[in-house]
Amino acid sequence: TPGRERAQDNQIDDHPEIAAALEQKLKAKADTWATPGLPEEVVGADRRFFDMHVDSRLPPPPMEDGKTCAFIGWDDTRPQTKPDAPAAVWHAATQPGSGVDEARMQGWFVRQGRAEPTTDGIRVVSNRPHVRTFFGRAFAQRLAAPLTVELDARAAESTTLSLMWLGASGRQESDFAIEPKAELRLAGEMNWTTVRATVEAAEPIAILRVLLEGHGEVPVELRRIRLIKPDGSAHEYNFDG
Repeated sequence: TPGRERAQDNQIDDHPEIAAALEQKLKAKADTWATPGLPEEVVGADRRFFDMHVDSRLPPPPMEDGKTCAFIGWDDTRPQTKPDAPAAVWHAATQPGSGVDEARMQGWFVRQGRAEPTTDGIRVVSNRPHVRTFFGRAFAQRLAAPLTVELDARAAESTTLSLMWLGASGRQESDFAIEPKAELRLAGEMNWTTVRATVEAAEPIAILRVLLEGHGEVPVELRRIRLIKPDGSAHEYNFDG
């Protein structure tokens, strides 16, 4: 919507299934390009655009005589307008929340919370009270069920993680399932523990979510996730960097 491009207007956290579906469409389109696949990193010009126009974390660039900033190219190496104008050389603002890069996340995302890097994994922390914090992933190649979900995880206090999933025919939030119940229980200790549960889905799985207990009062650390299909093959995601 014109005029509603600011970060505070972003509703992606409220509609993760739409975001995941759009992401998969974009990836499918990218695979048809002459150089297939999406870029592995955001170019500087795009980072600066969002920092200034969307997130308002940077001031506008310096203006040259007779020109507005819209006519100044996004170039880190362009000459400074004045010899002592420090704002003429741009640097991307520090990203808020998660300090875990996309490559390390391997397609996994956190909603109603954030991911923080640790020395040997990631920590999922709630940052929005009164809502469910979860981490999840969408799968362009649907996962056959029953699917065994195995985590190497730990938490400072005992807590229970719940699994939620969207079947291949699902199209909206109300299509997510939590039955038959599948839970992963962590004892309150800081030793790594391997826990597993089986998702008895009625159809192949398009999106998998792992929900923190309550409103995410107990942060959870992850070192590895394995998704084991009925034929014994597995998708493995290691977060130890």
